[in-house]
Amino acid sequence: MNVKKTLIFCLISIFLVSGVFGKENISQNATWSSRPTVAVNKDGIVLAVWVESGREYESGPFYYRVKKGDNWSAVKKVGIIERTGWTPLLEVDSNGIFHLTYSDGYSVYDREIYYCNYDPDYGWSDSEMIHQSPHNSAWPKINVVGDRIHIGWTHRNTSPYTGADIVMLSKRMGETTWPPAYERISWSAYDISGHIAFKMRGDKVFCTYMEGTLDHGPWNLLYKEALRGSDWRSVPVEGPLYGNAYYPELELDDDDNVHVVWGNREGIMPYKQKVNGAWRASEVISNQYTPRQMPDLRYKNSILVAAFTQGSLANVDLYYAVKVIGGKWENPALVAEGNVAGHPRVWIDDDANAHFVWEEDGGVGGARDISYQKIAVAPSDPFLALDPQSLSFTVEGVNPEPVSINVKNIGKKLLNYTVKVDQSWLSVTPISGKLGQDEGHELLCTVDAVGLEEKVHTGIIEVSSKEAINSPRKLSVTLEVLAPPIYPPVNFTGEVMENKSMFYREYMQKLTWEANPLNRNIEKYRLYEIDGLNTYFVAEFPASTFEYSRRHTLKGKTYAYELWAVDDQGRTGNDPAVLTLGASSLFDKEEKEANTTAIKSYIVK
Repeated sequence: MNVKKTLIFCLISIFLVSGVFGKENISQNATWSSRPTVAVNKDGIVLAVWVESGREYESGPFYYRVKKGDNWSAVKKVGIIERTGWTPLLEVDSNGIFHLTYSDGYSVYDREIYYCNYDPDYGWSDSEMIHQSPHNSAWPKINVVGDRIHIGWTHRNTSPYTGADIVMLSKRMGETTWPPAYERISWSAYDISGHIAFKMRGDKVFCTYMEGTLDHGPWNLLYKEALRGSDWRSVPVEGPLYGNAYYPELELDDDDNVHVVWGNREGIMPYKQKVNGAWRASEVISNQYTPRQMPDLRYKNSILVAAFTQGSLANVDLYYAVKVIGGKWENPALVAEGNVAGHPRVWIDDDANAHFVWEEDGGVGGARDISYQKIAVAPSDPFLALDPQSLSFTVEGVNPEPVSINVKNIGKKLLNYTVKVDQSWLSVTPISGKLGQDEGHELLCTVDAVGLEEKVHTGIIEVSSKEAINSPRKLSVTLEVLAPPIYPPVNFTGEVMENKSMFYREYMQKLTWEANPLNRNIEKYRLYEIDGLNTYFVAEFPASTFEYSRRHTLKGKTYAYELWAVDDQGRTGNDPAVLTLGASSLFDKEEKEANTTAIKSYIVK
């Protein structure tokens, strides 16, 4: 880092924008409200979800409110819980759709992990059980990257394993079912592994979790990173990063550096970062006594915000701390004073406002309620913000439509910016611009997969500005090139023919077809006869062959055929070309000429 930038980061605290909005009680319910979660989408819509229950149970039906502009909706019931819900957690995608994971069950012996989503225009989707557990599943975390939804959770094992594992499942948006088999990340046969915190970069998993020999500790903080689908048993375990660790939270910055906070029994709030592949010494970001707790950590646009409680056990306050990447943690600042019961969650919006939700005692009817507050955390100097912070494309034969990227100046001074990419298949327009105070521009990102190998490709979009204190900003792009679809041959037709001489007669079928112009890399065709429930292989032809004569067929029999295109990888498509040649008794000798006569032609479109 150059001297100029080092000085700027050291002076960040001087330039932080002061913006604190009023605290609001958003649950306003005389019952026990707990376990809140919050997220903000690209349109600035805030969604908060929490649990309503009898006193101190912390499980029950879910309720929610939506904030558009300055107005909250009425408190509404989500209506997705089948038994009793617990530990909801929100994420949001680049299209503005909210994604929720949670556990549902009557007790610690029968909970399952579920998923649903919320569209601000259409409401809640149906819930989906993502895996049927033989014993208990809990503490789910969710990460949405591009068109993929990733959920990790704590999974209780059955015999011969007496402990619990960290596992995860992933699926594409729009798919109706989750994969039947999960990925097992932790591999400790008899220890308890729990409380995963993870982020994805393309198909790479960055995760931390607790592991110990007893349900109540002591717990070591462990870490793993590998590609999704790896043999996790052989992936090295890093750590323990810390002993006596509880409830970690993890974030990933633009350079794939890892940031972790966690609770403990030592009265401090520790933080640790992995920079350029190496772990640095732990830091303490609290400045008062911090009870053992569940902190939260959120990253966006070069800003980290940690939310945690401080104070005596009799009088707990909610604090937050801010760190600009490359700089130091600011001293903790107060969010709410007194009556804080814990479980804070924080979300950073596109304008660098931090949105906090937490449990607070002394609410309606003296019960525990959910409070909400928004606080501006952006520096006043020019500051580049990008949304989304990563892009993911999947190509199957046809290039996808361009995708918009919003670049914004969150600051009070003018900045100029330039854009560059590091891959020939990746392009962005425009490649430069000028942004005034709080001004934003739309960039258009295009990918061209023509000629690319069928695998996952990665690229970087870099936005730079001499005036911005967090320049350059990097946006990762993942392009998954799938094998193109294989379409059936076209114009598959047939003729029934008679080959006759004075002493010999046979019936035969002449089959013809044409190559489908949409196909690529077709190597051969395979012909099958379908006879009731049975399928018989007939012949195989090189890709240059478009005709076949089958001899010695039966005059009175109906023949059904399937013709499949096969590519150079041995793949066939989902559908064949089909043809039926029916039985015919119309061999009118008066209409036959010579030794070979066409009897009937059937064309299947």
